[in-house]
Amino acid sequence: MSIKVGRDIFTYGIGELIFKLLPILILPFIVRNLDQAEFGAAELMLTIMNSFIIFLCFGSGSAIHRYYNDPKFSLKERSEIISTSFLFVIFITTLSLAILFLFYDYLILKLNLYTFKDYKLIFALFIIFSIFGQLTLDVIRIRGEPLQYLLVAGLARIGGGLLCLVFVVFLSFGVKGYLSAPIIATASALIVGILLIRSDLSASFKWNSLRKIVSYGWPFALLAPLQWLISGLDRYLIASDAGLATLGSYAMAAKIATMIGLMFASILSAWGPSAARLQAISKSNFLALHKMVFYGCLTAFFATCLLLHWFSNWGIILLFSEIYSESHYYVLPLVIGSSLPMVSATLYTYISLSGKTYTYILINIAGGGLALILNLILINRIGALGGAISSALVGISIFLLNYFAAVKYGFSRFTTYELLSFALGITTVFTLATTSKYEIFLIILNSIVILYFLMRFFSSLKKVREL
Repeated sequence: MSIKVGRDIFTYGIGELIFKLLPILILPFIVRNLDQAEFGAAELMLTIMNSFIIFLCFGSGSAIHRYYNDPKFSLKERSEIISTSFLFVIFITTLSLAILFLFYDYLILKLNLYTFKDYKLIFALFIIFSIFGQLTLDVIRIRGEPLQYLLVAGLARIGGGLLCLVFVVFLSFGVKGYLSAPIIATASALIVGILLIRSDLSASFKWNSLRKIVSYGWPFALLAPLQWLISGLDRYLIASDAGLATLGSYAMAAKIATMIGLMFASILSAWGPSAARLQAISKSNFLALHKMVFYGCLTAFFATCLLLHWFSNWGIILLFSEIYSESHYYVLPLVIGSSLPMVSATLYTYISLSGKTYTYILINIAGGGLALILNLILINRIGALGGAISSALVGISIFLLNYFAAVKYGFSRFTTYELLSFALGITTVFTLATTSKYEIFLIILNSIVILYFLMRFFSSLKKVREL
């Protein structure tokens, strides 16, 4: 069983790495052909509208994760959970869109985004396909079908990136092409995904299943307004303080950081259901598996930060357009903010499988409150860089809160060397993001941190292989 878990995580990991790296490579070609202010405005609108409904529906996805691999439920009951979840999300999405679009004209007026006055249908389709595309991918992943997952995700993400490249660069469709390409790609992927999970969707609607979804998922859904406020506030403050052009540079860095954060999220989403299937093994073996994934993700995180430093300074962002030259100041802090909470999701999995589900909610509420305070203070004082630093500080805080909670419920404490290595790694990443002094020395220190956590990963892997 542990070998299958490792194989699944490896398959998801390599696939997600490709799916996230390719759009990152394509993005500068696309963005250089867009007006910087229009790109910033588009990202602001997408953030405000998309994150609200996606996180509102997060409760349903969490309930599917919770019940699908529970051995107490029959295959029929699991299918009923999925089909009922889809119907529930259709209802919630319709209601939310109706409410949101009542305020659409007000948003356009308030944010001075008159370019998008007639884009209501495009944004609606973008939101609908984003939600159901992600929900379909969640179901495929929970069913333990990594190759099917990679097929559908590849259609949506790589197809969307390539189509966007064609629309914006070769056909000069501008921001309308930038928004339309992902809709077409995700719709195609959704059709394939629905065909793959049609057996689970054919089950009838059950009120009992709906009660399970609502009773388990409503606390997660309550995070939606907070997440919406957090996701939109930094961009709104930057647009108000420094203008849409500066927001364009910030949004480009944030988009890259989000892709990397989602890469970790997808890998760990594969780990979550696998961990649920392994609850029957001994506590010590269960802990060893979590430590292996945790050290692997920490290694990947610091390696990713080092690679991004090279890319942002020596090519991948600055190579294509000097207009976005300030983006590299924001990339690394934003990567810390988007990725560290995902890395600590390994710890959250350990916590939730210990029966402490609501710890996740409390930690995110604490992180959200901190984000609001830091954004209001730092962005008003130092502009867009303040938003990036705020994101990094919140990411570190959520990581530490998850770590301390996991230790409370039996996870191993950091050794002195591990704690020092983690602190050194974060310090070097922060320093590399803010200054070019001592660059070679900082890169060497960061490389030592990567090698140390890589050794810890292989040590944990050796123990897991002996299970």
